[in-house]
Formats: sequence, structure tokens, C-alpha cells
Amino acid sequence: MFRKSLMAAIALTFVVFTSGCMKFNMDLTVNKDDTVEGSMVVAFSNSALGLMGGGNPLDTADLGQDQPGVTTMPYEDSEYTGTKVTFEPKKFSEFSTGATGEELSFKRDGDIVTVSGAINLNNGEIDTTQLEEYKSNPLTS
Repeated sequence: MFRKSLMAAIALTFVVFTSGCMKFNMDLTVNKDDTVEGSMVVAFSNSALGLMGGGNPLDTADLGQDQPGVTTMPYEDSEYTGTKVTFEPKKFSEFSTGATGEELSFKRDGDIVTVSGAINLNNGEIDTTQLEEYKSNPLTS
């Protein structure tokens, strides 16, 4: 479930990031016991939020807030507003299972950990109408 939430956040980030109105930072630590821990910031530019009616468009439940060991908190800097998600160590397998078309996997071979992933952007769950309006607005494009 956590992995699915993370993949949804990454998918939304990819769609919006390509328009230049989003900030997505991940700070992950891969541990020797095949767990991953860290934090990520998912935030929209304040100008984009203004065009979307204000407020954070991300549902924090989609970012894993309802999962054990995951905390969310508001994030804000001078240009972006959003959510910071922090999570305690999660086993590689918690990232490697989920919906068809969405994969994120961590694999260890000795001292080398390989991270790979795929996101299905055509699953109909992301409404890009506001994004298209933002991109076509001469004041924001």
C-alpha cells in the first residue's frame, strides 16, 4: 500500500514537473538490512496553486499518511507549498509490490543496490485539466 501511494505521488510529480510548476525532492537512505528510509517533498509553485484555486491539491492519504511509520507535514518555502513525507525504514519488498503498470524495485547484488521503476501515466487517475490550463496561460507558460 505504501509503495502504491509513493508511485501515485511520483506519477503526479512527473506530469506536473514537466510543466515547471512543481518541486519534488527525495532524500533516501538505503540500509544494509535491505530497507529504505528517508523523506520526500512534493510541492507546487505558489503561482500554480493560485491558478488552481489555492490550497494543497495533494491528498496526504495518497502520500502514505495512513501507513505505519509514515508522517506528513506541511511544507512551504518562498516559492513552493506542499507536503513533506518522512518514513521509517521500509523493506525493499514494500516498494516492489503494487498495481499492474506501476513498479518500483530495489535489488541488492553484493554492495550494489539497483533502483528501477515504471509508472503508468494512462490509468485515468490523474486529471490534467488544470495543468493544461496552467501551461496554456500566457502569464505562466
